[in-house]
Amino acid sequence: MSKFVLTAALVLIAVRVVTAQQNHDQHRQMNQRGAQVMGFDQEKTTHHFYLYADGGAIDVAVNDASDKTNLDAIRAHLPHIAMMFSHGNFDAPMLVHDTNVPGTVEMAKLKDRITYKYAQTSKGGRVKIMTTDAEALKAVHAFLKFQITDHKTGDSLEVSKPGVMLNKPHESSFSRCLPPGLKLDDIVGTKFVGSTRPENRVSTTIEQALGELNATCKNDRLMDASGKEIYFYHLIGCWGNPPQDYNEILRKQQNELDRLKKQYTVVEMTCNPSGTPIR
Repeated sequence: MSKFVLTAALVLIAVRVVTAQQNHDQHRQMNQRGAQVMGFDQEKTTHHFYLYADGGAIDVAVNDASDKTNLDAIRAHLPHIAMMFSHGNFDAPMLVHDTNVPGTVEMAKLKDRITYKYAQTSKGGRVKIMTTDAEALKAVHAFLKFQITDHKTGDSLEVSKPGVMLNKPHESSFSRCLPPGLKLDDIVGTKFVGSTRPENRVSTTIEQALGELNATCKNDRLMDASGKEIYFYHLIGCWGNPPQDYNEILRKQQNELDRLKKQYTVVEMTCNPSGTPIR
C-alpha cells in the first residue's frame, strides 16, 4: 500500500511539474506573439486590465521610465488598437492569444454601441472602453477578464468605479492640491448605464477623475500626465426654467472653456450631480 501511495505521489508531482512547464512555455510563446503584434517588448512593459461599471480600460506602461523605445511603441500601438476595435476588428488579440478571444464576436457585432478612447499616461497609454448597452457591457467584461487571466496580470476580476485603482500612491497628496472649496468626493459628472433607475446611476468623483488623468501634485498644483496644470470649472446651465438670455450665457461659458483649454487640462464639474433630469 505504501509503495502505491509513494508511486501515486511521484506521478502527481511529475504531472504538476510538466503542467507548470507547459504553462510557462505557453505564456512565453504568447509574449513572443505579443511583441510581434504590438511592437514592444512584453517583458519590459506591464499590462493592466480594469473592469468598470460602464466598460473598462486597457493600460500599458513601460517598466523603466527612461525606456523611450518601448514607450514610443506603446503610444503608437494603443491609438491604433482603439481605432481597430471601434471598427469591429479584433484580429490583434486573436493573433496574440492564438485563439478566439471571449467577447470579441459580440463586441464586433455591437461596435456602434461601444466607444474607445485613447489617453496618454506618464509611462505609456490607456484605452478606455465605454458603453451604456447591457449586452455590449457583458461582452467587454468577458474580453477583459480573459485578458487578465491569460496575461496573468493579477488585476481584479470584480467591477469597480473608474479611476479607483489608478495612482494610489498619489491620492493622499491630492487633497492639499485641490482648490479651496473642493473635496475629493465631489461629483464631476453623473450618467446612467441603461435605464435612468437610481441603481443604474454611475457618478465620477474628483478623485476618480484625477486617477483617469494620471494626476500628480507638484508645488501645490495638480498636473496631468503630460505636465499640464489641471483646472476645475463649474458648469452652469442646469435650469428648470432657463433665463431669457440663456443662449448668450451658454455661449460665453463655451468661449471661456475654449480659452482655458488652451492653457489647462479642464475638468468640467457638472451643475447637476444627481444626474436626475431637470424639468
